[in-house]
Amino acid sequence: MKERLIEARREFDKACDEHIARYGMNARVYLSGRMSGLPEFVWWHRFSMAQYELEEKHKNVKVVNPAETLIANMPWLYRLLGYRFTLWYDLRLLKRCDLFTMVGDDWQQSRGARLERMKARQWGISELKLR
Repeated sequence: MKERLIEARREFDKACDEHIARYGMNARVYLSGRMSGLPEFVWWHRFSMAQYELEEKHKNVKVVNPAETLIANMPWLYRLLGYRFTLWYDLRLLKRCDLFTMVGDDWQQSRGARLERMKARQWGISELKLR
């Protein structure tokens, strides 16, 4: 198990390095994962830790974290604009990225995360595996 984890980490690092070599200092990585149905501190912590891990490992990568948008940080704005607008906004952020990664083990339970992953693949955006 430990060897598989180490090998997965090497593959992740190699993919990041290859992408950075191709796109340069402006490589953007979009974080996608489950938010709905979870307490705010849980999804916020997951996304923040994923962002921290990527930024520490690759100093020249720009992480696009949907948990840091105004809509995510202002519940009243989310209630006003609604789920569809928020998802549309997140897809616009994703479309401008070079890579995406799925945060958490339960992202399959999220309609939005599954849609983001499907759209990213349609648009030719490569997926990075965390850990």
